[in-house]
Amino acid sequence: MSRVLNNHPSVSEETRKKVLDAIKELDYNPNAIARSLKVKSTKSIGVMIPDISSAFYPDIVRGIEDIANEYKYNIILLNTDLKREKEKEALIMLKEKRQMEFCLLVIQ
Repeated sequence: MSRVLNNHPSVSEETRKKVLDAIKELDYNPNAIARSLKVKSTKSIGVMIPDISSAFYPDIVRGIEDIANEYKYNIILLNTDLKREKEKEALIMLKEKRQMEFCLLVIQ
């Protein structure tokens, strides 16, 4: 299936048609996590803010999300509640899981 989806030249037209018909019939959607392992890109941006309840941050996050959407990126919002320990834990999690293309830290 991956060779069909990636237009590999070794796939015959007959096979390509059968696979594409099955994809359509089954309403198949590729697994984003599996794909990210192969292409080494999650198309995700981590946005860490100190306090989600502050009136200051929603506009910033909205702007980041709007630009991310233009480039087909998702954002993962991390709220640290103004706590250093939560900041450290969030950064460790991002580093260990390598889930982000990059991380934006919005500070006061």
